[in-house]
Amino acid sequence: MNDNKYIELANQDKKIDKNNYQIVDIKDSIELDKNKKIILIKLFKLFKDHFYHILSISCFILSVIFYYLSSEGCNLGQYECVMQLKKGQLNRLIYRLISTSFFYCIFLILIIHKKISKKFLVLNVVYIYLFNKYYKADWDDHGFFTRIFFILFVLLFLICFEYLKLIILIFKKKYYKLFSFLILFPIIIYFYIKYSFRNTKCDGWEKGLLNTQIESKEDSLKANKCYMMTPKICDIEASDNFHDYSKYLKRTCKNRDNSKKNLEKFFSFDKNIKYKYIAFPSTLNLNYHEDGAAKVFHKKILSMVTPVNSTKDDPYKEVFVEFNNNIGKVIIDLKKNNTLIEERENLAKQFETKYDNIFFLYTDAVSRPHFIRKMKKTVKLLEDYYFNNPKKKKNWNAYQFFKYNSFASTTPPNTIPMFFGNTSLSKVGTTIIKYFKEHGYITAYSQNQCNRYLFDPDARDKTFEFVNFDHECIALFCDPNYSHPDLYSSFINGAYSALRRCLYGNDTYNHVFEYGKQFVEKYRNQRKFLKLAFIEGHEGSKEVIKYLDEAFCNFIKYLMKEFPTNSAIIIVSDHGNNMGGYFHLNTGEEFFIERGLPNLYIILEENGDYNHTAIEINEQRYITAYDIHETLCDMTGLYNEKYISKYGQTIFQEISEKRKCLDYEEFKLSMEYCRCIDD
Repeated sequence: MNDNKYIELANQDKKIDKNNYQIVDIKDSIELDKNKKIILIKLFKLFKDHFYHILSISCFILSVIFYYLSSEGCNLGQYECVMQLKKGQLNRLIYRLISTSFFYCIFLILIIHKKISKKFLVLNVVYIYLFNKYYKADWDDHGFFTRIFFILFVLLFLICFEYLKLIILIFKKKYYKLFSFLILFPIIIYFYIKYSFRNTKCDGWEKGLLNTQIESKEDSLKANKCYMMTPKICDIEASDNFHDYSKYLKRTCKNRDNSKKNLEKFFSFDKNIKYKYIAFPSTLNLNYHEDGAAKVFHKKILSMVTPVNSTKDDPYKEVFVEFNNNIGKVIIDLKKNNTLIEERENLAKQFETKYDNIFFLYTDAVSRPHFIRKMKKTVKLLEDYYFNNPKKKKNWNAYQFFKYNSFASTTPPNTIPMFFGNTSLSKVGTTIIKYFKEHGYITAYSQNQCNRYLFDPDARDKTFEFVNFDHECIALFCDPNYSHPDLYSSFINGAYSALRRCLYGNDTYNHVFEYGKQFVEKYRNQRKFLKLAFIEGHEGSKEVIKYLDEAFCNFIKYLMKEFPTNSAIIIVSDHGNNMGGYFHLNTGEEFFIERGLPNLYIILEENGDYNHTAIEINEQRYITAYDIHETLCDMTGLYNEKYISKYGQTIFQEISEKRKCLDYEEFKLSMEYCRCIDD
């Protein structure tokens, strides 16, 4: 029945609404339906004509919304956030980042394939605003890692889309062989990585100096000793040198990171003042607890930078930067303190020691296997003097310790027992540096990281008694050309960078070595304790540490030559590598085990007064940071009940073979980092 006939019938009849008893004009109703239909057709046509514009704007808005929602982050430090990520506690953040990347990827694809004008790229000003406003290096406030994840997901989606598009195109053109190859190719790559790359044999992982090895499980159990965990899959070995981003980017320190303007931004003095040098402040008078928190410390140091015209005027200022045509040069002038010498020599007369010169070289976050893997020149030097080498060079003996186990993969749980002789759980203790001073030692410290002694006191109870060293070179590494105060944990610059660390045309570790060299030369005839700490191992690529090797080796040679008697050199770490990166997210067996196996080597004069046999036995005995504390006490005449801890023992005495993880309070709470298994 057509519409006209229907209308004619409608004019002859009326319909009564049974509920409201109202007469409804069917003709008017039909006219209304027709108008709606016309409007819908127009709207559909409009939507069809502008579909891609609507889709692109909608996707962009959704991407911004999800990006904003991701701002809650995890509000913790880098390590804690990665651990939460691995445990699935940050899934909501990941889902939001995936969502924002997906919608933004659709927006980009529409532009790339000319579905909308390139003018729509102007919308990116929103992301530019967010990226620049929220530039912190942690996970909160659209932090640095959030941006990295966003960018990586966008790239991944773009690659997948283009690959899928290529497969469909090949299929439509009936190139079935090529189509099959494109389908199988990613599957083949996946299984190759899984079964070939990851199943790399761990040949050599157990080896130490001169191919010596960790005591086997069988031999350990026969002697009723715990045996060390060893990996079966070694993806670190398989990808050795692959993650060296400095090599790919051809990064060197020549003429890098020298900008005067970067430093001037933080000057608290009048920039119009004429000066010859910028002087970095002494850290000796800073309060450890009040000023020690990393971000507080960093900004406080920069606020104390001053202009000077001479490096000699202030006895407490030892580090300067001289600018010539905006190119900076570091000048280190360690000031010899004759009053301090007289004071300490009077104290030294009251106490006998085993060693007057103790050199403590600390490589943060470097495992024993990784030290062997990357510090090849240093390892060669240690092998030349290894006590068990038939062709050993004269005057020195080197020792290694296979079963040195950390309590955690963070610094405080290990360095507190090492320097305070007490568990970090007790929140009570006095740094051994105080006792060194009381026994006549002049002390010095330098590290290439802008914080106090490599860990943040925010999490430490104030009952720990810290004292400053007599000489410290830390402030230099707060220079924003190296470490920006708002990008503290960045992995492209600063102390956690996956790239070579540079400052004023030189590797940062060279400034540390120069300070150490000046200290030992100016106090050549006095008792001294020198601690130098290096942060090169504390990054995710596992490659930066190798750039330290040559200078590290040369400095040890220098010490051995200049201080051939009454000296001890300790090479140590707190834990293995624990930083975010491929190995952390991959959670490989080798990475997991190495986090709890730091390196430990000791070099002693060949004819020194010590029990060589005991040290040789201890190479295969279970050792912790407490034993390092007791060894330091023994070396300096402090090995008595007043100073030693109840958990440790000097390595100059044979350590019990019955030791196990559960002998320590730390492992009674968690066995996560116990690496010595007791069946």
